[in-house]
Amino acid sequence: MYNKIKWTIMTLLLGLSLTGCWDYIGIDEMTIVTGIAIDKNQQTQNYELTFETISLMESTKEEGFKTKLIEATGKNLLDTIRNAKKRVVDKLYFSDMKTIVISNEIAKTEGIGAIINALIGDAEIREKTNIIISQEETAKQILNAKGIDNPSTAYEVRKIIDNDNDVTSSTKPLFLYEAFNTLREPGASLVAPAFHLVKNDDIITPELNGIGVFKDDKLIYYIDSIDSKYFLFIADKVNGGVISLSTDNSGKDNIALKISENRTSKKYSYNNNKIKIEITTITKVDLHDASDRLKAVGKKEIDEAEKKAESLIVKNIKQLVAKAQKEINTDIFGFGNLVYRHDPLLWKKLKNNWDEVFMEIELDVTSKVKVMNTGFTK
Repeated sequence: MYNKIKWTIMTLLLGLSLTGCWDYIGIDEMTIVTGIAIDKNQQTQNYELTFETISLMESTKEEGFKTKLIEATGKNLLDTIRNAKKRVVDKLYFSDMKTIVISNEIAKTEGIGAIINALIGDAEIREKTNIIISQEETAKQILNAKGIDNPSTAYEVRKIIDNDNDVTSSTKPLFLYEAFNTLREPGASLVAPAFHLVKNDDIITPELNGIGVFKDDKLIYYIDSIDSKYFLFIADKVNGGVISLSTDNSGKDNIALKISENRTSKKYSYNNNKIKIEITTITKVDLHDASDRLKAVGKKEIDEAEKKAESLIVKNIKQLVAKAQKEINTDIFGFGNLVYRHDPLLWKKLKNNWDEVFMEIELDVTSKVKVMNTGFTK
C-alpha cells in the first residue's frame, strides 16, 4: 500500500513538473489533502473542518508517509477552506483527496445539500471523492483514528468501501457527483456509507457500519450491516458476500454460500390507484464452507440449500421494505424514480402524495439461487 501511494504521488508530481505551466508548484510547496471532516459548532454556528494531509517533506522511504491534521473554522464551507490555507505555508492540494466525512449532526439537522453544492463547485476537488457519515459525536473523530493497514485514515476508509461489495456487500459507495445528481433526480433516494469507531488490538480504528439513508438531503435512519445487504439486493448492487444457512435441525448455520454474481430486476404496475413492485433476484453462489459436512453434501442437500437461500432472500427483502413503510416512513429504495423513468406522466400524478402511495405499495419478490461449484457434491 505504501508503494502504491508513493508511486501515485510521484507520478502526479512528475506530471506537474513536465507541464512547464506558469503556475507550476514544486514539491516543497505542496501539502496533499487526503480527507476532510466537516463539523459545525452548534453555539457559534461556525463550520469546523479537519484536514488530513500528507507532508512530502516529512515522509521518508524508510518510515513511509506521515500524516497530520490541520483544523480551521469559518462562517461557511469555502471560507473555512480558505482559512485553513492561512495555517500552512505550502499550498493545500485537493486533487488526490479520497474521503469527505460529514458529521451525523449536520446530516440530520441541516442536511448535506449545501455542502455538496459547495464542494462540487470547487475545481480542485474530484467528483469521485467518497462521502461518508460519521456515527460518532463528530466527523473529526473518524479522521483522528488510526487505520490498520494505512497511515492515511482517509485512504483506509476509501479502500474499505472499495472492497466491501466483493467481500461482504454491506454498504453502497457515494461519490460527490452521485450525491449532487441524486438530490436532483425525481423519486430517488440518497444513501451513504456509515462509519463508527471500534477498538482493535488497543488501537481505535474506523469500521464500516451499514448505510445512512436520507429523505431529500437530510439523514433520517441508519440501516445496519445485516439489513444493508438486502438493501443492496433491491438496488442490484450485490457482487459478493455470504449467505449462511441451517440445513439440519440444530438451529445453527452449517452451510455457507459465497455469492459470486447477482442480478436484480425491478418493475411496477399501477392498478386501482395502487402501485405494485415486482422484484426478481437471480443469484449464483459457491458452496464455500460446510465444515465437516462438506464431503457428505449431495444433490438433495444442495437443492435444499438453494431453496432455503431463496426463501431467506425473499423474507429479508420483504421485511426491509415493510420496515421502510412502517418505521422509516420513506421510500429509501427509489421506487418512485422507477415510476418516473418509465412513466413521467404517472409520476406527475403521484409525486405530491408519493409518501402515502409508498406506504400502500404491494410487493412481489421472487428469488432464484444456483450453486455453481457442484463438483464438491457427491
